[in-house]
Amino acid sequence: MLADHYTTAFTVKRNVQTGRITTFAEVGTGRGHLQPATSEYQLKQAGAYHKSFVLMTNYAIEIGDIVVVGTDEYKVHGLQAHNFRIGTRHREVHMHIN
Repeated sequence: MLADHYTTAFTVKRNVQTGRITTFAEVGTGRGHLQPATSEYQLKQAGAYHKSFVLMTNYAIEIGDIVVVGTDEYKVHGLQAHNFRIGTRHREVHMHIN
């Protein structure tokens, strides 16, 4: 199963509004599989080599979230849900690092 390969622990920060102030607050932690994006995908992203990554996870990450792995912060800019089997649903999170 894919979940057996979830070796990367991460924290998710989400934009939270309190009154008129918005800040990024920690909303949870999860596990997933982090890997560099394919070279074809990186070419489509204006050649941002070594900055685009894909995270496979079961955690409910949303576009605009910040995923923190160790000291690195990744900005989520795309999602793809995979629901092709019962019990093995996961999300493919497309993100980049500055």
